[in-house]
Amino acid sequence: MSEESLDCGSVVSMGPRIDVVTAFPDMFGPVFGESVMGRSVASGLLDIRVHDLRDYSSDRRRTLDDYSFGGGCGMVMMAEPIHACVEKLLLEVMAPTTRVILTSPQGRPFDQAMASEFASQDHLIILCGHYEGIDERVADLLVTDEVSIGDFVMTGGEIAAMAMVDAVSRHVPGVVGKEESVSGDSFYSEKVFDCPHFTRPADWRGFRVPEVLLGGHHKFIQDTRRRWALSKTARVRPDLVSWKEVSTVFAEKIRKKRGRGRGRPPGVRRGAKRCGFHLALVHYPVLNKLGDVVATALTNFDIHDISRSSRTFGASAYHLILPQASQRDMAAKLLGFWRDDASRISHINRKDALSLARVWPTLNTCIQEIEFCEGERPLIVVTSARPAGDRQVSYSDLREIMDSGGHPVLLVFGTGYGLAEEVMESADMVLPPILGAGDWNHLSVRAAVAIILDRLRGN
Repeated sequence: MSEESLDCGSVVSMGPRIDVVTAFPDMFGPVFGESVMGRSVASGLLDIRVHDLRDYSSDRRRTLDDYSFGGGCGMVMMAEPIHACVEKLLLEVMAPTTRVILTSPQGRPFDQAMASEFASQDHLIILCGHYEGIDERVADLLVTDEVSIGDFVMTGGEIAAMAMVDAVSRHVPGVVGKEESVSGDSFYSEKVFDCPHFTRPADWRGFRVPEVLLGGHHKFIQDTRRRWALSKTARVRPDLVSWKEVSTVFAEKIRKKRGRGRGRPPGVRRGAKRCGFHLALVHYPVLNKLGDVVATALTNFDIHDISRSSRTFGASAYHLILPQASQRDMAAKLLGFWRDDASRISHINRKDALSLARVWPTLNTCIQEIEFCEGERPLIVVTSARPAGDRQVSYSDLREIMDSGGHPVLLVFGTGYGLAEEVMESADMVLPPILGAGDWNHLSVRAAVAIILDRLRGN
């Protein structure tokens, strides 16, 4: 792509003039000429120009690189062509504010705040690094910002430049149709992801849109989306948030609802009940003692003991995650035996406890059912005998969230040697392990459930 093909002529741009300096100008046409950016360039909202660095080389072969002093593999981009090009652009534009940006894996991480800052400038010159980089002398002389788009290495800085120009362009008035579309983006005002979004149909292949989004109560929808966004950020990028902050925000949001009681939240269809907190016992995917992902056997104690603990501490339901049809059939027979009329004559209390038990083939199915019941996704908290890491939430903080009663919580326990990594990674929070008097730490899951429930729900 030539420089002229992106020149907007006499139309005044609403954002900075952006000059991209590259050894491979033809890479930019398909990106800058399509979709939102293409329309904005054509209408004059964006003034983007791409310059072939080889035009500023001083020899017939249009050389841009040479060997590195001191030896080592790889070539270095020469100082003179870069200086000649940047000097020409600076003299040509004479803008009040100019930033000369070098794409480099050694630079500051590019983020939304930097995109907004660059968009407020009058002139941006982006140098696409290549090979082993550019001669340090010209970098020291001209470059104002050395910027990286991530901790990885690519063959050149062209793709990084495209990403930065795209992100900067979204901050130029008029480029994105609605300003709210930009202000609602991930990381716009804080380091939090955008919330999940859904569109028609409301029921797609049996997967329903969360009921809360269909009710029309805008304040409740806004609060729910905020929790979803925070939850996803904490689950996927725990480095961006403090878990103390996560629990505090959830507790604060929930505390505001206390005056409304525990009835149906606004926006949730009539008949959908509030479920409080749930337990799930996962039989797959879990680990064996070798660290392999396996499915574990179902025992009568899994059903009986945890159902009774669930009833004692006020759980809304106890979910058994059983991947095999034979296991689910066995669970149905056991539950049927203890729930039928003949059995409950002498064990009336057991029927009361076992009525909380539900059987699901996967954890995701269980979560979807709770979400359908609640009108919002539950806060998923996993347990493990292993160290909890960055996503650890204290028992006192989680208890505060559960005491307020305004947000559903799912406590997930694993059989075998603990939950598989994929389950751990999908969780919003991780409870710390139960520690005894010594190093031995091999409680049965039934004992762990009782201890944790006593800490979270006991008097």
